[in-house]
Amino acid sequence: MRLIITTNSNKMNILKNTKVLIPRRFMSLNELKDKLLGKFDFKSIYYIYKNYQFNLPFIFNIVKYLPYIDLKKEYKSNKLNELKLLKNDLLLNKYYSYDKLFLAYLKDCQIEFINLDDTLENQIILNILKENDIKYSIKNNQYLNKKYELKIAKTEEEEIYYVFSEINKLLKKGVLPEHINLVNVDSTYYPLLKRVSYIFKVDIALTKEASLIDKEELNTFLNNINNLLEALQNIKDEVLYKALVDIINKYDLTKINDINFLKDIIIYSIRNVKYPNVTYEHAIKIANLSDNFTNDDYVFILNFNQNFPHLLENDYLIDDELQELNLDTIKSLNNQIIKNHINDLHKVNNLVLSMPTLFNNENNFLSVLALELDIKEEKINLELGLNKMFDDILLTSYLDDLVNYNVDNENLNKYDISHLNYLGYDNKFKPFPLVIDDEIKVSYSSMKTYFLCSFYYYLDNILKLKVSEDTQASKLGTYVHHLLESSYNQDFNFESISKEAKKDFNKKEQFYASRFDEVVKRLIQFNKEHENESDLTTVERERKYEVKNDFLLVKGFIDKTLKQEDKDKITLAIIDYKTGQDKASLDNINYGFNMQLPIYLYLLYNTYKDKEIEICGLYLQKVTLDTLSLTEDVFSPFKLNGYTNLLYADKLDKSYMNTSYIANLKFKKDGSLSKTSKVLTNKDILEILDIVNSKLNEIKDAYINSDFKINPKVISNDVNACKYCPYSDICYHQYKDTIILENKPFNKGEETDEMDS
Repeated sequence: MRLIITTNSNKMNILKNTKVLIPRRFMSLNELKDKLLGKFDFKSIYYIYKNYQFNLPFIFNIVKYLPYIDLKKEYKSNKLNELKLLKNDLLLNKYYSYDKLFLAYLKDCQIEFINLDDTLENQIILNILKENDIKYSIKNNQYLNKKYELKIAKTEEEEIYYVFSEINKLLKKGVLPEHINLVNVDSTYYPLLKRVSYIFKVDIALTKEASLIDKEELNTFLNNINNLLEALQNIKDEVLYKALVDIINKYDLTKINDINFLKDIIIYSIRNVKYPNVTYEHAIKIANLSDNFTNDDYVFILNFNQNFPHLLENDYLIDDELQELNLDTIKSLNNQIIKNHINDLHKVNNLVLSMPTLFNNENNFLSVLALELDIKEEKINLELGLNKMFDDILLTSYLDDLVNYNVDNENLNKYDISHLNYLGYDNKFKPFPLVIDDEIKVSYSSMKTYFLCSFYYYLDNILKLKVSEDTQASKLGTYVHHLLESSYNQDFNFESISKEAKKDFNKKEQFYASRFDEVVKRLIQFNKEHENESDLTTVERERKYEVKNDFLLVKGFIDKTLKQEDKDKITLAIIDYKTGQDKASLDNINYGFNMQLPIYLYLLYNTYKDKEIEICGLYLQKVTLDTLSLTEDVFSPFKLNGYTNLLYADKLDKSYMNTSYIANLKFKKDGSLSKTSKVLTNKDILEILDIVNSKLNEIKDAYINSDFKINPKVISNDVNACKYCPYSDICYHQYKDTIILENKPFNKGEETDEMDS
């Protein structure tokens, strides 16, 4: 009897090309290994699961090494000795068995290995055959070395254009689409392939295989798994039904009553089972290099880069442990993978290799296979005249290169491009009436967006395209604010509050939060000392303010307000904590920028409009990690940074002449104010309130007139609306849309008679 050891695909090829009946039997290499090295009963999976409390992925990861464990050997590795104990346990309980008669059967066979990899694992099998005087032969296909040409594209888009221009030539020569194969195609290529295959009017089998794990009936089955066979009979989906029957039979699950194991083994076994949800008869195929291609097949290998082929990594056993088992190291196995891929390349008659120098906007590097192959690299030169739509796309891309990078292309002078109407789009916002049937919420941050660019505001706040991200910076900011707010509670305990607030942080966030702890502790001490010296004895923190202005609802959360209040008068200081690099500035408020403190001022004035209001100042208070580097005067970074009203400064800080607690406030030896000080007067405050009202009116007019034009503002290096705008791919703004503004510093208050009153 002739026994052929080969893959199933090779078996089918051999049978297809055989004209006469020949007495022979086929067996896979894994089947032969099970017969010679012994195999574990599938019931052993449940035995290990129940008695060793291992999860299923780990069980399947370790049992593959059991055939190579020598029970008579003492291993250096603890892991290998543990596997030896496991194998012995399975043998004693009859979950691991050997076919003792199989060697006798092989003595009457002519064994032929087809394409046997040169690995230590396979050598173990050959050694067993030799020791038992069993004759065998190895027939490995030999392929002549070839010269290869690698087409280099700039991007994956140019690569796909080239591939389809070549495919188009094949189709015109009469090659059927089903004989065209694309290899090494991941989902990155799918949108491009769909677009270009549409242009050339050819089908491509791009529909992804669906996963059985996603089938709704599977959940119903798992929920009723306590009655396994009854639940199985209720499955209507034929593909799912067949897969479940195979799993139940394979592991003899009808004899197991452990519900948890039943669910785990079914989910584990079915999670990677794919099925095609669309079948294509005449379409370009997505293939693998190991497929059996005919002489009529054309194979395009895309993105011939460092990730092709996909190489192995260590899982349970490391290289030293693999060597103890006389198995190949990962490096050796990867060398075999490379060798097999090279053989697979050699056996393809019609092969095209390509690669973009940039893939997913990152530098792309050549496949390791290139070191073993005779490869000539050649830049892609796309041809025109194959397809009108394709030509127009190429010519437009050449125009893009010319406009954006001043790179000319000779085809722009050869062909008529007037019909392209390049850059002939109109990007202007077309207004339509807005129905204002509810109050419009406005905060200082949304106002900032509006005055940066009203179209930016429209997309963020009217179309609601804004995506909120819980970034590390925002989480740490919330953490710091929570600690500072809680510090005014009578039962405040820093350690317990901090621990609770950090419990859902990842390790990186916990590290930075712990560094912030020392900063916050210093700031809390600074605040206590300052507030003990201040007449503003009432502290409001994290209070929400809302003020109606026609159909606008102006709102804001003020981190801290220090105040002194009686029946007819209230004295206030506004303080906002900053964990970032924001600076206290009122520059350019005429344009609608730096509006946070002015908006807070507006909210307080309108909240307490029935009283006489005295504003001591508008401040930011720094809470940043760079303060930890200070060894002297550790409190100086926490001084109130902003604008002070000298009329009421002594109520906020009795020692303000010495600037104990206020930054940006300095006096000369003669008692006069330093020019670098930031101060404001009551008149300045009223002007700021007028500016806020004016800016709110601008926003109201925009709603009434549906006027949200593209108008990005630029002020030298301080303001650039488009620099970090998330909607640049939507608006297609042109340079003429940009509004260049002149920087307008805030005119700080000058001493007046009222200061002396």
